[in-house]
Amino acid sequence: MKNLRNILLSTLMTTLMASVAVAADSPNAKPDVETLKTSAEKGDADAQFDLGLDYFNGKDKDLAKAVEWFAKAAEQGHVHAQFYLSDCYSEGYGTPKDINKAFEWVLKAAQQGHAMAQYFAGYCYEEGKGVTRSAAKAREWQKKAAEQFQKSAEQGDAEAQYFLARCYDEGKGMPRNAAKAREWFQKAAEQSRKAAEQGNAEAQYYLGNCLVVSRDFTEAIEWLEKSAEQGYVRAQGTRSKLPLVGNKTRAEWLEIMASRGHVDAQLALGVNYYTGDGVKKDDAKAAVWITRAAEMGEARAQNILATLYFRGIGVEKDVDKAVEWVQKAVEQGDAEAQLNLGSCYENGTGVEKNIDKAIALYALAAEQGHQIARKEMKRLQQKQNE
Repeated sequence: MKNLRNILLSTLMTTLMASVAVAADSPNAKPDVETLKTSAEKGDADAQFDLGLDYFNGKDKDLAKAVEWFAKAAEQGHVHAQFYLSDCYSEGYGTPKDINKAFEWVLKAAQQGHAMAQYFAGYCYEEGKGVTRSAAKAREWQKKAAEQFQKSAEQGDAEAQYFLARCYDEGKGMPRNAAKAREWFQKAAEQSRKAAEQGNAEAQYYLGNCLVVSRDFTEAIEWLEKSAEQGYVRAQGTRSKLPLVGNKTRAEWLEIMASRGHVDAQLALGVNYYTGDGVKKDDAKAAVWITRAAEMGEARAQNILATLYFRGIGVEKDVDKAVEWVQKAVEQGDAEAQLNLGSCYENGTGVEKNIDKAIALYALAAEQGHQIARKEMKRLQQKQNE
């Protein structure tokens, strides 16, 4: 069960760019969508953010539109929009993943005092995600976040209790303290359970998170699935990465996320159709989903799509299109694509043969640690020197 806990925790870490308690900012009932659109189009940042939320978690989900409205509000300095926009870039919600942009926006929100953004800014500095590693800056932001979590947790905020527990558990912003971590995880779970049992999707999501920590994996997945069934995007994203437990298979959750514009889900679903993993092998469907991810700018998908065109798998063989897609991936720095385009130049496949360009591309991939590219580079260099 230790491996399952690790899978769950690592999955939750990437999806816990968590929901903001926006209700505190909007004590009155939220306007209907048409009213929101009117205000948003006039430049009202709050309306733009609320409209983005509606597209993000509402009945008529459209993650690309959510990103569009979050961006408009974020550009005006709306702190919650900045945080959500960072989340979208981090997870590929409605836009290609871009860890640099994710960090840029989470830092803007952190600088405005957003506790969750401060927590994740610290994480980015610690792990070198979108920014050069800096232990000092990581500690600085983690401490700021922990102080805010402490205040809110003591006032009964379940979300803050959960992240305060994480701070104690991981020693982020405060000394590690296993006893206090357990205490705050329990408080967060107790509060989340009340709302979760009343059908609150966000509470169900957080209860699932707390249960992962307490190692009750079966119930954790049950609550995550209930949240996902209600359309809560983060729960759906988390659920699509977990083992086959519950009412839907991993492939079915991937299909839900993919159809709503989640780039990683589109790529994963396409690969599943290609390999027959969890679904009946279907090259045509594989090509459809991989193409969608590639068109969203996902470099890995662009490189895989190039391979499909090179080999005529799920699409009509087209070397020109293959080269076009692999070049797009190379422009984004994808090492595998650099290797593949290097091979094209070495062999004159779809491009004019050019050994110098082949070596240069192999070298770029080798610099990223690609061992096959390193061998190919050395082979060609030795051949040139003979």
